[in-house]
Amino acid sequence: MAEHTQAASVLLEAERSLRESYEKNLTIEKHRIELEREIEQRIQAEERALASVREKEVLLREVYHRVKNNLAVVSSLFYLQSSTTKDERTIRILQDSQDRVRSMALVHESLYRSDNLAAVDFGEYALELARSLLASHQMPDRAIRIVSDLDPVSLSIEQAVPCGLILNELFTNALKHAFPQSTTGEIVLSWKRGPDGESILRVIDNGVGLPEESILQATQSLGLRLIHSLARQIDAQFTFVRRESGTEACLQMKVSHDSDRT
Repeated sequence: MAEHTQAASVLLEAERSLRESYEKNLTIEKHRIELEREIEQRIQAEERALASVREKEVLLREVYHRVKNNLAVVSSLFYLQSSTTKDERTIRILQDSQDRVRSMALVHESLYRSDNLAAVDFGEYALELARSLLASHQMPDRAIRIVSDLDPVSLSIEQAVPCGLILNELFTNALKHAFPQSTTGEIVLSWKRGPDGESILRVIDNGVGLPEESILQATQSLGLRLIHSLARQIDAQFTFVRRESGTEACLQMKVSHDSDRT
């Protein structure tokens, strides 16, 4: 009788253990199903987010492309207008306006071509702009060379457009005034990273230099007024000084978006 009671107790214990094991397995299976469902939902959410990002990138590229094309149309209008007059002063004004519009269009073109839609490698941009200006202003009897020393420091579009316009004014000024016809020379284009997030843009020519009265006149010109206005806009410091041979223009600024290439 005692053996029968003991056997029954063992069976009951085994049954209870099996029931508990079964319930635990059910709980584990339930958690597994919930976890799989949660993982699937997260994957779907990530896929939707990535699709949204890709869609926004496509739209942003389209915006940059359209802005660039619209600015190119404006630049072409200035060119066409300049071809209808023989007045040298009017032609110079229209060409200056065309160069300024082109410098802004190049920023949007650089963003459109770049993998990074938020910033422009200003070193690459500066050299491309300088070469474009040299080609449009070059005269057959002058041999002017660009010497570049450019760090791969990137700028947000909010800084790149004003800096591009400033560079356009500085480089154009050197092309127009530093080298009389039938001379050779070079323009140093420097964009260097400084301490504490600062970067320094320099345009240095080895031309004839500017007498004191010419510097006074230059400070009153539209180009220099534009430079100072744009420099204040991006909290930059601008200096324009004579050298033993030529002139040097320097723009020192804090970089708000530095996404250097690796």
